[in-house]
Order: sequence, then C-alpha cells, then structure tokens
Amino acid sequence: MGRWLRRGLSAAVVGGVGAAAAAASVAEGKPLAAVLAGVAAALAGGFAPGLLGRIHGDPPGGEVAVVAAVTFPNDSRAVPAVRVVGALPREAGHFQPRMAEMAALRSAVAGPGEVALVALPGARGAGKTQLAAVYARDCIKAGFDLVAWLNAESGPVAGLAEIARARKLGAEGDAPEVLARSAVRWLEDDGQASRLVVFDNVVDPDGLVEWLPSRGGAKVLVTTNRREFERMGGVTAVAVGMFTEPEGRRFLHETTGLPDGAEAVAVGVELGWLPLGLAQAGAYIARGRHSYQGYLVLLAGQRLDEVLRREAGAGHVGVWQATALSVAAVGQVDGVG
Repeated sequence: MGRWLRRGLSAAVVGGVGAAAAAASVAEGKPLAAVLAGVAAALAGGFAPGLLGRIHGDPPGGEVAVVAAVTFPNDSRAVPAVRVVGALPREAGHFQPRMAEMAALRSAVAGPGEVALVALPGARGAGKTQLAAVYARDCIKAGFDLVAWLNAESGPVAGLAEIARARKLGAEGDAPEVLARSAVRWLEDDGQASRLVVFDNVVDPDGLVEWLPSRGGAKVLVTTNRREFERMGGVTAVAVGMFTEPEGRRFLHETTGLPDGAEAVAVGVELGWLPLGLAQAGAYIARGRHSYQGYLVLLAGQRLDEVLRREAGAGHVGVWQATALSVAAVGQVDGVG
C-alpha cells in the first residue's frame, strides 16, 4: 500500500508541475494540443517505475527511467529538457554539503569539450554516492544532454546497455556487450555535448577500465571503496573522508535536536565521524529520545557476533556496534526480530 501511496503522491506532484507548465505555455501562445500532450506524458511518468530517480527510494535491480524534465517558459528557474537514464538516489536527511570535497570534485570535472574521468574513493558509508548525486542533480539543472546513473556493483555493461537503448543505438536483439560498446562510442563522438555518466559502487576497477570513454567531452564519475583508482592513469581521484568535527556535530544536532557539546563530540569520536555511523546514531537517539551519554552507554553494551567482528577488522568497531544496536531496535519495533 505504501508503494502505491508514494507513487500516487509522485503523480500528484508531477501533475501539478505539468499543469503549471501548461498554463504558462498556453499564455505564451503555444498550441494547446502540444501542451496537453506534454502534461499527459508527465502524468504517465508519475506511475512509471524510477520517476525522476524514484525520489522515495532506490529501485529494484534493472529498473531504469528515461524522463524529460519539465520546463517553465519565462521562468528564470527553467530547466531545459534533459534525458536522464537510471535512478538517482534521494538526498540523505540532514545532508551536509561537504564543501571541500565538492569544490575538489567540481574542479576535477571542469573544462568543457574534454573527457573527464573522476573517481570518488572512500570508506563504506563515507557519503561518496551522496556527493556524486549532488553533482548529477546540478548537471540536470544545467541542462545536460545526458545524465546517466548506473549501478556498477555487478559491472558496467548492463548500465551502458541501458544508455544505448535509451538513445536507440544498435539493433534490436543486440547482446548487452554490443549495446555497451555502442554507448561508449556515442559518448566519445561529440566533444561539445554535455554528458555525465556515474558508475556507482564500482568493486572491480580492472573490469571498468575498458568501458571508460577515452575522448569526447563526457564527464565520468566513479564511486568506489577501492583505492586502486588513486593510482590509475588518466583518472583524477577525489578522496572522500569522514565528516569533519564541525560537520559531524552539526549533523548530530540537526538529527537529534540535542544541544551541541562535549557529549556530542564523544559520540562522534566513538564512531570515527563516519557519516553512516552518525546517521544510525542520530536516528536511534531521536527515536528513543536518548541523551548522548545514554546512547554511549547502550553502545558500549553491544557485543559483536563473530561475523561482525571479522567485518569490523576492516572498519571502525564503533560503527558496527551502532549497526547492531540499530538492528536490535528494529527488531523490537517490528516484534519479529
């Protein structure tokens, strides 16, 4: 039921936007039939899987949306029609701008008419995907010819094939690898076009290299926890670290509503200022109306099972304790464990 309610709300939003655009277009003297056709397409998109990146959550595997942004005539905020392939993740609650990382990212992709390959390496839960999504939304607003968000955890071929299908490249029945090659050639063929491709969550650097455009003007972002990209030729790496202390303290205050202070710092230090860990802590504290000190006491009481201990060897133990505490809370709420 929740899924259909969310789709209905999305349709209502899109329908409202379409109606506003229609009124402005008619006032400008555009043919009514053309205007109504555009509104109908927007309403139909309200129920399509992956609308505008499935605003309310990530899509099931394989769902890809190709949508056109609505434009408002005579509006300074107008966004040119743009093709979007894939489903952008929604912005995290109480998102922190990460000004240093964003400035480095924008500098790395600067320069129209030349291919830019930029990797965002960092620990799991550091916020790499969120940073890439911010840049992708900026490209949509800027009117890029293509913004493609590809889940690359299982490799880049499936996502590139979706670009080819969206652009009607290749022939019907072509294998995914053939379509992916067509997409790469298309990305390379026009140095003046504005195109962004995001390969999210790459786990195999060697498996990606052969599918990266080598010329043209495409901008390519890669999010990954693999540090090999920092040493890869032709790729600019913008490392994504932990929250700074001011960012983490601000995030905890916004999430919990508790006053900032030494206890907030103690929580941040215990969790290594990892954004994912702080998000879990903030949600738990807010839900249970705990104090920071009370949360630290509960956190210290969490015992990690052997699986979590092995995983924690590659990360911060405090974060895994926070995860275990959050999972336990979910079980208590659901009543099913």
